[in-house]
Amino acid sequence: MNKASKNWRLIKRATLERAQRTAIDPLQPLYTLFAILTAIYLGGVGRFTFFSVRDGAYSWFDAVQVVSTALSGLLLPVLAGSVIVLCFISSKIERLVRECDQLR
Repeated sequence: MNKASKNWRLIKRATLERAQRTAIDPLQPLYTLFAILTAIYLGGVGRFTFFSVRDGAYSWFDAVQVVSTALSGLLLPVLAGSVIVLCFISSKIERLVRECDQLR
């Protein structure tokens, strides 16, 4: 098999960097959103599991926390799949860029 030309390697690297900038970098806030929703969900589940209100006197804070815990619980499975795919694709592109650097 013939060795790739320098021009081909430069085009491949430029394409991979462009894909990183246009597809991966704008989705980086998904990691932060996933971490925030995980913290809200675990905080709500932990609070209502271990420190629940026993006398039935719920406040506005309790109602907001129930709703936010439920919403984050619904969004976590969707975001988990997205974050996992984003992580795999990002690492694959970074590995391919490193391979292009090693061929120089």
